[in-house]
Amino acid sequence: MKALVVFCAAAGILAFPAFGQAPAPASQSSPAPPSSPPAAAALPAPPSGDESLVVQELDVVARRPGPALWRVSKGDSEVVILGGLTPLPHLLQWDTIRVTHALESATVLFLPPQGVQVGVFDAASMLLRQGALRPEHGRIMEDTLPQALRARFERVRDSIHLDKARYQHWKPAVAGLLLLADFRRAAGLSEAKPGSTVAKLARAAHAEVRTVGALKARPLFDAAARMTDAQNQACLSAALDDVEREAAHARIAAEAWAVGDLNAVKANSSASLLESCLLQLPNVEAVVEQGTEDAVKTINAALDRPGRSVAVIDLHFLLRPNGVLDRLKAAGDKITIPGG
Repeated sequence: MKALVVFCAAAGILAFPAFGQAPAPASQSSPAPPSSPPAAAALPAPPSGDESLVVQELDVVARRPGPALWRVSKGDSEVVILGGLTPLPHLLQWDTIRVTHALESATVLFLPPQGVQVGVFDAASMLLRQGALRPEHGRIMEDTLPQALRARFERVRDSIHLDKARYQHWKPAVAGLLLLADFRRAAGLSEAKPGSTVAKLARAAHAEVRTVGALKARPLFDAAARMTDAQNQACLSAALDDVEREAAHARIAAEAWAVGDLNAVKANSSASLLESCLLQLPNVEAVVEQGTEDAVKTINAALDRPGRSVAVIDLHFLLRPNGVLDRLKAAGDKITIPGG
């Protein structure tokens, strides 16, 4: 049972990926202090070809308080979209006035899934096969690693100041999951925000809170159990990349997100290398495409009913070329920037 609990708790970090190209690797693994995002340019940058056309068109609108919001409307229906970012600092302060205003007349808030779901039969199967996630009998995880990867893992692990035994009895991919989750806790970063904050605002406004989709543990467990030694080591290396990137850039990206500075967000966040590795996909684009389609379907369904809804959707799905906003506009929906 302990193996299942640990795996599912660690796998809960695999929510929606952050947006952008990977920044340069960090030179150290300790969390970077909060920093103000770069000031907005006086004039919009020319279209880059790697960003949503809708976002580029609306970026000339004067920036309003708080994170980026978009309003999608059709007839007498509308959905106000908050672009989310993961992870965010637990204590991040951001102006909620526009989101609160949107929720005051909304009937429902749509949130992405949080955590991993395990069915009864899935749990039984996973418990019987939990040994597939552990090193061969009598070995510890560190002893299975090449020297350079072991040294890198130990350096990052020791920076978090946790018991070394925490990772020793798991295969490298699972150890990477645990390490990234532990780093985020130590750095004060949350996978639940901004959804958890917006959910509280929605309940105060008497709007229904509805989670769209679910993260299933069984496919992640099966993928981790089938990994070769080389794949396990690659996923651990990806986790270390994620830790080092977030240590240097997560708080800068969060500060930029809080004021709607999308250029600074893109410059300081990236898709999770660990996620694409654990899902055993050729690249993370397949995950992003599925998330984009799911978001479009959710918004279209909401627009088929009169009234207002609010949705939290990861910026990766919004800012990409032919992303959620582009597809909605192509279908004839009107997209604007809501006021305060």
